[in-house]
Amino acid sequence: MQRLYLSNCATCHGANGHGSWRATIFLIRPKDLTDRQAMAQLSDEYLFNLIKNGGATIGKPGMPAFGYHLTDDQIRALVAYVRTLSASP
Repeated sequence: MQRLYLSNCATCHGANGHGSWRATIFLIRPKDLTDRQAMAQLSDEYLFNLIKNGGATIGKPGMPAFGYHLTDDQIRALVAYVRTLSASP
């Protein structure tokens, strides 16, 4: 799961989930995936759809769609991994 995250998400969200300097170059402000309160408010279904379909349709144009590159099982694995980034230490 970590390898999938690092190869698809870390460019914007950073290897640790706090965000990447690369994203700021393009004025993209990705969500801090380590923020427990913010992440707890997002359902797995929401995260799945966001990763699969991208954010343009829900007002988050910086989030690309990965549904053409990843299977549904891979996206579910990403959702599970993202949840670990905001888990209690």
